[in-house]
Amino acid sequence: MIYVNDKLVDLKDEKSTAGKEFKEALKYFNKIGFPITFKVKKKLLAKNETDDDKVFYTMPAYHIHHTSLVNTDWGTEFWRYTPTSPHEKNGALEFPTEGRYKAYTEKLISFKRNQADLIFFLWYKSNVFKHIYDIDDAKQVATDTVQRKMDSVRLDAIFFSQDSLLKGDEEKCTTIARAYNVSGVGAKSHNQRLIALEAIVRAKVKAKEITVDEFAESLQLDILTELSANINKAYEDKLILFDDGQNAFFYVNNKGEIGTKIVHVPISRTETKFNFLRDYFKSDQRKLNEFEDHIKNDSNPKLTIDIENLENLDWSKEILPYINAVGIKGTGASRKKAQVFEDIRKTYVAN
Repeated sequence: MIYVNDKLVDLKDEKSTAGKEFKEALKYFNKIGFPITFKVKKKLLAKNETDDDKVFYTMPAYHIHHTSLVNTDWGTEFWRYTPTSPHEKNGALEFPTEGRYKAYTEKLISFKRNQADLIFFLWYKSNVFKHIYDIDDAKQVATDTVQRKMDSVRLDAIFFSQDSLLKGDEEKCTTIARAYNVSGVGAKSHNQRLIALEAIVRAKVKAKEITVDEFAESLQLDILTELSANINKAYEDKLILFDDGQNAFFYVNNKGEIGTKIVHVPISRTETKFNFLRDYFKSDQRKLNEFEDHIKNDSNPKLTIDIENLENLDWSKEILPYINAVGIKGTGASRKKAQVFEDIRKTYVAN
């Protein structure tokens, strides 16, 4: 039985919110097939060894209460599972001690169809349970395995088949590599770009950030793909730079100096800062026009810095933006400013 805010819920009432949720849960459970089995997450198992070097894993006991505070669009609800009915005492419901919690000690546990209300509570309402267990869906594992192998075969064809556009068209490969933020595209050979791009795309597909179909569609060079490529090239050519200290993109002006700030990137988006900049330009036509004018006019013939006066320059406003732009490592981990200045002079001479 399920109680919400101490009121018994009829899970068969499909007009109620809980009834609708339970109906969808049953569809999922029926698709997997009863009994429903859960397996403990591997990271929670403790590794042990016997005296003869045999390895085995043990699971600590977890006491999971059959109550949960659930956040909703309107506030919070107090959910409770109980196998037996409560009784009223002094005007309030008193729930039996039986079933208030359970000690979970098994690495694999199974529930039958007549325990559907308990499974529903544990899997959909108990964050503690989901922290400890994963659902053991053999059908889904098989489906995922087949899909993963099919994705791998398709990516092999896209990258390395005889009629591969990426392999046969160096210019297109360069553009797509930039669109997916392959670093140092201009300095890489065609095969190096191809391999680096493949690694990034496979990682994105594995992480379910994109599908193989979406990647294949991007090869047609849609607007977003071309914009991503232009941003990457502008960064590579040092027409724009990202200042880690300020978490912001800047233009580099026609004197090779740090120019106008483009946009501040939230800390939560720094890992995908190029995509953030792409979306920023796409949402503001005026800013996009400014960017396109900037890269067409080739406003950064060369980054410059007062090489004879490094020690007297402002570290935050002049040194940090410059070293971020040219890829010189900053201070930290026993690395002193003097080493940074030395690297700047070496790089400047090299350029």
